[in-house]
Amino acid sequence: MQPYLFRVSDYGRDWENLITENISGYALSALQDPLDPNLLFLGTEFGLFVSTNGGDDWFKFTAGVPTASVMDMAIQQRENDLVLGTHGRSIYILDDYSALRGLEEDDFDDRLAILAATPGQQYVARQTPSTRFTGSGEFRARNEPYGAMVTFVASGQDLPHPDQERERERLARQRAAGESGADGDAGPELVKVEMTVRDASGTVVRRQKFGVHQGVNRIVWGMEHDGVRPLPGGEPVPIEDGLPDGPEVPPGEYEMTLSMPGPDGATVSAVTSVELLPDPRASYTPEDRIQNYRTLLELQAMQKAAVTAVERIVRSRGDIDTVLSLIDQRKQPGVELDASLTALQEQAGELKDRLVELEKRFRTPPKTKGIVYDEDKVVNRIGLAMFYVGSSRDAPTPTAAAYTDLARVSLEQAQAAVDSFTGTDLAAFAEAVSAAGIGLFGGSTEP
Repeated sequence: MQPYLFRVSDYGRDWENLITENISGYALSALQDPLDPNLLFLGTEFGLFVSTNGGDDWFKFTAGVPTASVMDMAIQQRENDLVLGTHGRSIYILDDYSALRGLEEDDFDDRLAILAATPGQQYVARQTPSTRFTGSGEFRARNEPYGAMVTFVASGQDLPHPDQERERERLARQRAAGESGADGDAGPELVKVEMTVRDASGTVVRRQKFGVHQGVNRIVWGMEHDGVRPLPGGEPVPIEDGLPDGPEVPPGEYEMTLSMPGPDGATVSAVTSVELLPDPRASYTPEDRIQNYRTLLELQAMQKAAVTAVERIVRSRGDIDTVLSLIDQRKQPGVELDASLTALQEQAGELKDRLVELEKRFRTPPKTKGIVYDEDKVVNRIGLAMFYVGSSRDAPTPTAAAYTDLARVSLEQAQAAVDSFTGTDLAAFAEAVSAAGIGLFGGSTEP
């Protein structure tokens, strides 16, 4: 079981043993990085070992690599990928290991530093040949994450440690110091790194937050633009860490900034450039691709306007319910309600019915029972136009343009109806409520 690995120099006259005590299992394969001669890979019976200083020190690579015999290795230089062939445990691929080049121990003292950024390759996955639904009859491994991968290092005792034993020690130190969060209480908010992506003009196209731990981290930008917040009333969608995905941005150069708070509260940032590569199989021109992207952004702006209009409707209905609740508090046992307040109640009921009808112009209200025709709703028409435009990355077809125009007209008409309602009927109701002295402190200051 004794491993052997030597560096040979002077045409075989000098042999240097590179084995250290922390290497276990007999050696099976070894490779040297073609760009960084100090970056070495060693496959043994018990896994993969890596050295970034020419073999003076080694560490076992356990991020996704099991304790299995690494019989052979190959470096895919274009992708900077390391391919591992095991005995009985299949093939493993380390996607873009270039962050290990030139990596030194001092790098782990940086609060935040970007190590590498992999170009994002855009493509459209084609249908798998032969049987479409194979069930358990075929093994399909995961693909490389779609998008641009960015590898960075972070440090600080306020960050969790990826090693379980060291994380327990970190929490024990927090408990000993009496820090909150160490005993399972709410404690301080977890530190996250925020990704901000800007295009060539400096416009922000994507903001997103990711969890971060001590040491080497990796995030993936899926090459998408920020999306639109969801419509109110449906299943809650957390957007604290970023909006849903929007359309895919065109190929080109983008600037990515990673930011996170430092121990003193000041923001620490790191910047890198990210290249997005076009699909080499695409038949459309870059100009057509840009036109497609701009049309999708136009439709997304319509979608955002529709969400804003529905939010106004839902807010107005909530305000009316609040007024009705305040009127109910004015009721006294055995005493009839004032005629003006009764009139306000009737007016509030009519306005709520009007608001429901306005909402139905945009969407089918949540919790509606049965099968409802909704192809004439604003959000559905916008969604249908986005489907036609987004079904290709080519310039929008006449059909897609027609559906886009239909969605635009439908949205403008519905928005005008909401503006007219809030500017007249709802405004008059608000004045009547104010005149009746209905409010949070209505009557509470009287002796």
